[in-house]
Amino acid sequence: MQVVFLGTSSSMPTISRNTSCIALRLDGTIYMFDCGEGVQRQLHRTPFRQKSIDSIFITHMHGDHIFGLPGLLCMIGMTASPSKRPIEIFGPEGLRQWIRTTLKLCHAQIPIKYVVHELVLQEWVFMLLDCYRHEDDKYVVVAGLLKHTIPCWGYVVQERPHAGRFNVERAMEAGVRPGPMYAMLQQGRDVTLRDGTVVKSADVVGPQRQGRKVVILGDTSDSRSLLVAARGADVVVHEATVTEHEADFAVDRGHSTASMAGRFAHSINANTLVLTHFSGKLEGAYYGTSDNGTIKDLITAASKSFGKNSVIAAHDLTAVTICRKEDPAFPAHRTTSSFST
Repeated sequence: MQVVFLGTSSSMPTISRNTSCIALRLDGTIYMFDCGEGVQRQLHRTPFRQKSIDSIFITHMHGDHIFGLPGLLCMIGMTASPSKRPIEIFGPEGLRQWIRTTLKLCHAQIPIKYVVHELVLQEWVFMLLDCYRHEDDKYVVVAGLLKHTIPCWGYVVQERPHAGRFNVERAMEAGVRPGPMYAMLQQGRDVTLRDGTVVKSADVVGPQRQGRKVVILGDTSDSRSLLVAARGADVVVHEATVTEHEADFAVDRGHSTASMAGRFAHSINANTLVLTHFSGKLEGAYYGTSDNGTIKDLITAASKSFGKNSVIAAHDLTAVTICRKEDPAFPAHRTTSSFST
């Protein structure tokens, strides 16, 4: 499970940052979150195969989050087999019409099918109908409504629990030989040996392992709708558009400062906070001094309100690998600027 930032700028691209786009790399598939302009070029800078993109989640209809979507669909269509299963696209009301109109007026030919699921609003209250609950045998995605100037959604990706580790040595000591009985025990079924001995699955299989959880939010000044669904997240991705001295401006525009992001991460007891969606005023301002503050200032403010030092300021192509909690050999995350295929 790896979160890869293809764009980390707000409003418009800068010299070093593309507009909003995140790829969540899973087992054999990729979920895309927002598709700012330039996403096709950014994907070429990774080892990802476009045909591996199965689902696209749009947070809201502002241009810096969707202008790259039609092009991305065309790109996938040119590289994927026509027999590829339909791409599922989730987002706010109006997304379906916008995609169809844009592709029609551009005379775009897409040989693959896509399905658009529009999330329904109801008085700024969290609402997710069954048809908008995206899940398969490995992952469940839940959406929550955020507070922004237009309808905007945040997403929680929850990995389903894994079966406990199978202890081969214990199984052999109990008299179980390699073969079909191993599979039965791993599936939670007890087995009976030829001599009548019953070997219980619980005796050779460890406790169920908790799945990993990632929270990816859109533009927001209030994400309370996801407090329950996001609790215990391994990684939360939160915007930090402006510095603290522009807090009033941020709230008026439906955005957050770094300290607001830190408070949300603290409220859900997240393990790691990743900041993104930076104002162009911060371009190149990581260390040193700046009238508008620096990225380092954002990290400091977020760490203080979060109560943890596990805060990352993403840049384009930052890759955060999320490790399993039960694996003592790794921290909860690893950050790298390269990609492992």
